[in-house]
Amino acid sequence: MNKYLSGNKTFLKKASSLSLIGLLGFILYANLFLHFNNCLNAYDLGLYYQAMVNMAVGDLNPYLTVRTLHIFNDHFEPALLLASPSVWLAGFSAAGPLIFEWVTLVFFIWSLYYLNGRKYLIETTFFVLFSRGLLTAYVFPIHPNTWSLIIWPFLISALKREKNSQVILLAFTLLLFRESYVFALPGVFLFFLIERNRKMAMASFFMVVAGFLIIFPLRKLIFGPSYDYGGVFIKGLLNEHIFFIFKQIAQVETKAFLKVFIPFLIPALFALKKDPKCIKEKAPRLILFMIGPVFFLHILAGKIHYHYGITFVAPLLSLFLLSSTFKDFLKNKKVVLLSGFVFFFTATSTYTKWVKRTVFMKNDQCVISAKKRADTLDFIKFFEKEIPLEATIFSSGRIVPRIMAPKIKIYVPSHFVVDLPQYDYLLLEKNIDGEFRSFNQNRYQKVKSLCETEGTKVIKDDQHFYLLKGPILPQCYNHISSFM
Repeated sequence: MNKYLSGNKTFLKKASSLSLIGLLGFILYANLFLHFNNCLNAYDLGLYYQAMVNMAVGDLNPYLTVRTLHIFNDHFEPALLLASPSVWLAGFSAAGPLIFEWVTLVFFIWSLYYLNGRKYLIETTFFVLFSRGLLTAYVFPIHPNTWSLIIWPFLISALKREKNSQVILLAFTLLLFRESYVFALPGVFLFFLIERNRKMAMASFFMVVAGFLIIFPLRKLIFGPSYDYGGVFIKGLLNEHIFFIFKQIAQVETKAFLKVFIPFLIPALFALKKDPKCIKEKAPRLILFMIGPVFFLHILAGKIHYHYGITFVAPLLSLFLLSSTFKDFLKNKKVVLLSGFVFFFTATSTYTKWVKRTVFMKNDQCVISAKKRADTLDFIKFFEKEIPLEATIFSSGRIVPRIMAPKIKIYVPSHFVVDLPQYDYLLLEKNIDGEFRSFNQNRYQKVKSLCETEGTKVIKDDQHFYLLKGPILPQCYNHISSFM
């Protein structure tokens, strides 16, 4: 009997391991599959890929035509420079950054396993892969902020080992991934101040000063004025005062908020019941102090889902999986099953969408077919041969990352983009517009009537692509931008 039970446990362990490995690989497969079918969201992927493809050829602060800004005047994310070799390793394909981003997920799981004394690999992998707030970041690639998850396990581990200098260094390293992390740094200073560790409090104070100097005056001095993402909140606070905060909180999508944070409720309640004093441990307090201000800013902006959620979920997962109560948590089978169900339930819809699009090839927002893939490859070859590199192209669609190359001048319809007086070419994908809205036949005919003016020439007009040689005038591109 014991031998039978032991055999069953071994089988279940192997089956679980293989299933989770398969799931981890499926995340990469899904993103690559959707990319090569022109079915990944175009704007952010195109924006960051344009930055990385130009960095790969030596431009340290490239001008992004898809954003009409230099990259570090938009967001300050030097981690892009470290990741840019993935572009040429993949033969100047966006597949390189997609694989790089997936590797950060693998490294995050490995680091949690390693820092836990090489224990609980299956459990760790499960809770990571079924964490909604983390998973959705990989649905919406590519973002340097997503890559910041690799820092948190080491930061928490350093604190537990009382390597305070490493804590300060790792906290400062977060600035490589997003300028908004500067608001997490005062939490480190506050933590050491409350701990009455004068030496580390002084060191972290200088770190905070250095961080704010880099992100604000020095960044402006070196790179010039940056886009003011906080202006709308300052204006709102000045005009509406406390009521602006209430209004912004009321606009937060409750369903998305709960799916991101509700899975952590059961582990938190278990830890408090097991050891009520655990809240006074160093790691929970430091994480609370660090992510609290950033969380407040994200709530004001209504940005707690997709790649934004990982800012909070990565430290919370690291805190949970590296906690002193995690071993006891795993021993309580009822709690594990209940918690596992909540994690699974909140994340499973993400996987079902991936399966629907990649296995069954059903996507309401994007055509998936072998013919489209073949036609896209033919079009890319045609485009690279026929369109001069110096030409300005107004383009809509998920084809943008596929045709991106160093120094290419692709402009997209977006309220962030400052339009040129006219463009040399217009490129559209007929079945989608790249932003989850249908480019239907009526809109297509309207575009043709407005854009095919005197002096223009239709170069390609087939099932998937419409390429028009300009001049492309405001009456044309303003109409396209109006429904994007």
